[in-house]
Amino acid sequence: TRSGTQVMGSWSTNGSTWNMAFLTSLSMTDCVVMGMFAYSGNSNTTITATFTDISIVQSDSIPATEVAFADSSLMAESGDTVEICVELENPCYCSPLSVDVALASDSLPHLASFEPQTLTFEPGDTVQCFSVVLGTADTSGTYTFELTNISGGYESEVGELGVLTLDVEEGEEETAGNCGEMIKLSEPATEEESQPYFDRFANRYAYSELISPTSSDPPCDCSEFEGQIANLADSYFYLEFMDCTSGSDMGFADDEVDPLNTQPKGYYYRKTACEVFADLSEIILRANPPYPGENAPLVNIRLYRKGEGFGLPNMVVAAATAIYPPYHEQHGGIIDGYPWRILNSGHLSDNEMDITHGQLVVDFDEYTFHAGQGDGLLNSQEHDLYSVLLHEALHILGFSALMNPTDGSPRAGADAGYGRFATFLQLDNNDPVVGMSGGDPYHWELQIDQQDLHKSCMDPVASGPDMDFAVSSTEKYPVYTGTPGNGSAFSHLNTDCDGNATPAFLMNYFLPTGESRVLTDAEKSILCALGYQVAGQSNCDCIVAGADDLGEGCEQTPAYILNLCEGATLRILPADLLDNDIADEVTSFEPLGPNDGNLVYDENTGEWVFTPAHLGLHVLKYIPMSNECTQAGNVTLVYVRAMPCTEEC
Repeated sequence: TRSGTQVMGSWSTNGSTWNMAFLTSLSMTDCVVMGMFAYSGNSNTTITATFTDISIVQSDSIPATEVAFADSSLMAESGDTVEICVELENPCYCSPLSVDVALASDSLPHLASFEPQTLTFEPGDTVQCFSVVLGTADTSGTYTFELTNISGGYESEVGELGVLTLDVEEGEEETAGNCGEMIKLSEPATEEESQPYFDRFANRYAYSELISPTSSDPPCDCSEFEGQIANLADSYFYLEFMDCTSGSDMGFADDEVDPLNTQPKGYYYRKTACEVFADLSEIILRANPPYPGENAPLVNIRLYRKGEGFGLPNMVVAAATAIYPPYHEQHGGIIDGYPWRILNSGHLSDNEMDITHGQLVVDFDEYTFHAGQGDGLLNSQEHDLYSVLLHEALHILGFSALMNPTDGSPRAGADAGYGRFATFLQLDNNDPVVGMSGGDPYHWELQIDQQDLHKSCMDPVASGPDMDFAVSSTEKYPVYTGTPGNGSAFSHLNTDCDGNATPAFLMNYFLPTGESRVLTDAEKSILCALGYQVAGQSNCDCIVAGADDLGEGCEQTPAYILNLCEGATLRILPADLLDNDIADEVTSFEPLGPNDGNLVYDENTGEWVFTPAHLGLHVLKYIPMSNECTQAGNVTLVYVRAMPCTEEC
């Protein structure tokens, strides 16, 4: 007989009258083996007994084991650490209980790395807890947890609180210190105007918003430094300082004069910017124009202070982007910005020569920059403006994957494609991050699990899967992936990854104050992999690039125009397409969309036969290749205009 922790053993000769045999304490924390034995009060007598008609009486009120969440709901902010607890009632000491805590809802964006948690209740346990670190994102989210896979206990079941709801409020986006996203603050003057151009942050632009340069007197460009910057005349870049153009006295037009100087701060800021892009023109070699006598176009860059056309998130020092041409949402594939196309093809169509090709924003309000003003020394509280602007210049050149920082999808839209940078990203197990879908060069998709997007090296031990930029199978550099929603993800390098020392990368996601940085050999090697000719880099002289075949009338060359008479077709030679390209071969030549006519290859003549679908403009696409280069060229467009069936144009 048990009473609490006391157990009494009794004996009987007739089964009716019982006498106490012993009394002992028993904690009952483990299973108890019950038995019966024959007992003799005379130690000299050995007895043998046979037990018959044995029955065990057990209470019918033993409750079932219950497991439930300690709370029905929790609230937290983005980036917080949340503790989730599960409680146990009516445990069965003979059968420890285990249960899984799983997500019953979508995990994005705050719980992208969450895995089901198995909790085991040992004897004596009534509560088990675990912690969840929420990812940082600029959106709110609601998540539901459930209890599954219960084992052990006595007729175990889920109690009243079988579901937990976690509400995560919008928090401040994680920032990468010196580089982040640009937030466009304006819209086209005419609401009906289309916005086919875009940047690496998925901001959209109308043609009217990109017209450059803006007329000003005196000019707000680098011409004021002619004779002061030795290599300025050979620069491939035209810089336009929008603070100056707008008549502001802040940012690049700051008119405050330091006591040790005779020129205002803005003068030094502008001069530093002009030096950066002039120096970059000595590092990146520009292709020669395809036609004799043609002048190679300049890369037009607009520079802003924060608040002048663009905003920046908190704690972001600067941001920059290339402008990407129209039609990418239709043709997909790999997207190259205007700077890449200009520097690698040496050519641009007339209507694209004077638009903005890249944009750069600096927060002069919250941060202090050194640009040679004052005593000429960089102090510990200042950002080195040269380093910041050179960092941003590489983003303009294509140091960006164009991947959505939350789920890895194409940043500019579902079918818009990825940046060339993304094609070199792989996990440390050699799995490519993105790849062609079914071998289609115009359709690339994420190739890895979304939960592996943000597990790159940020700890002192190898915990993988880390993400690398793979120049080759033996030359790889760690890539910063941040947390879901971080605008700096997939466009920067990590330093000292998994405890392994690296150079102080210029393209690290964070540039500290009081320190200047230069372009490392690793970053030059990445630029070479992206298709640029980089001075001083071995095996970096192979270029393959295409220039769009664009024309609006009979007088422009190249241009394709045909009269849409019955049975009218246009024969296109590959050599004609390659005439303004740096390439040897035309591949994947096809109409841009279903309404852009039909193309058939004539094996007898080696020509493409184009049949228009309607009057007006048709657009075709192809990818140029070179026999000497391993990389593919950019997606190149061909414009064909079908005219009414009249006399020759």
